[in-house]
Amino acid sequence: MKLNELREEWKEVFQAYCLKNEHIEPFMFHLLLGKIVNTRFMHMSEELSTRLSLMIIQPSSTGKGQSTKALKKIVEKINELAPEEKKIELEEYTESTDAGLTHSIATKKITINNVTREGEKVTKRLPQPVPGSLGTADILICTEGSAFLKPGPFSRQVIGHLQTALDEPGRVSLKRGMFFNGFNYPTEVSIILTSYEFQDLENILLVTGLIQRFLILFEEISDESWQEIHEKAFIGNVTNSETKIDSLAEKFFKLKNQERKIIKINESDQTLFYEKFFKPSIKLIINSIKGKQKKDIVKSFFMRLILPMKKIAVQKAFIEKKDEVSSEEWHYAFEIIQRTFFSIKKIINCAINNTKENQEKEVEKILTEKKLTISQLKDELLKTNNWGIGYNKSGEVIKKLRSEGKILEEKGEKNTVYLSWKEKEG
Repeated sequence: MKLNELREEWKEVFQAYCLKNEHIEPFMFHLLLGKIVNTRFMHMSEELSTRLSLMIIQPSSTGKGQSTKALKKIVEKINELAPEEKKIELEEYTESTDAGLTHSIATKKITINNVTREGEKVTKRLPQPVPGSLGTADILICTEGSAFLKPGPFSRQVIGHLQTALDEPGRVSLKRGMFFNGFNYPTEVSIILTSYEFQDLENILLVTGLIQRFLILFEEISDESWQEIHEKAFIGNVTNSETKIDSLAEKFFKLKNQERKIIKINESDQTLFYEKFFKPSIKLIINSIKGKQKKDIVKSFFMRLILPMKKIAVQKAFIEKKDEVSSEEWHYAFEIIQRTFFSIKKIINCAINNTKENQEKEVEKILTEKKLTISQLKDELLKTNNWGIGYNKSGEVIKKLRSEGKILEEKGEKNTVYLSWKEKEG
């Protein structure tokens, strides 16, 4: 089987369920392959799987949810063919606490050392911790990704667990709880985190290092694309998708049953590819970024991209029944990973540029050109690329600038209040 042939079939099915989000397709494909192919490879003296995790950031109602629905539909079809022990466990996480994510408490029968007069050991039912979704799921979908990342008690609890779960090898460790004193378990979960644009990303990027553990897709959807998504969604999706999805599921299931293999990575070939292709490409991106702080964050992303690139190359080699990753696999994997480069650049520029001064400049620019009502100004700000200027946040910015006297108010017809920018004196 050739990987490109399988992907073309996947693409047709995926796009039948997910409209105008072609940028998501290859990453969902390889994330699913990471849970299907029965292969390992050596990395830094560790034997690793080819699991991947993905973060999708784009506005609401632009297809993020449809992309995960497409994945769920395909997984359901694969699971219909698979015996219980080979089913792909796909879970969705929507809670606002870390308990279900990291662990839950189950009552188990425990034999304790106490012995009765008759010489029998005592069995009691005692509460015991069991792994949460990070341990039970093969694929974990978190559609409210901003809840994981916004500052607060929940994010402080969860971010550390997500970081160690996404490290290689992955592990979840709990120090103590009401019914236990220390609990940990290994994990190879793949996480899909979807989110709209939100504030406080700068702190997440600078302090936690969590986002760097994901492959990032940060897409700005044009008005034309948004209109097309909704028109096609109204008319309906591609027909005959059920027949095509059955055929695709059979191929994935055959891959899942393929004999386990350790794929070799030739270190000299890897070094040659890195020096000739990967390093010059990231150097161009880093040189195009202004400011040491931004450059350092970009570097932290790129250092982590080498491992997922390896994983994609290993997946391709395994599917095509090769024993070793060749230059063909490296080039293919690099072409996929390269698609995240500009998402990384955009997300850093948006996050670091989201200062009070930049927000003020954006309002000044708009109100210097024309007078607007508050709702009209909010709509204009929604069209900007500034990170975090959502409808509610823009209201807060406008209120503050009005209180500081930088925005002037003028009553029009029917007591409508129009806003303008106060001209500088002199």
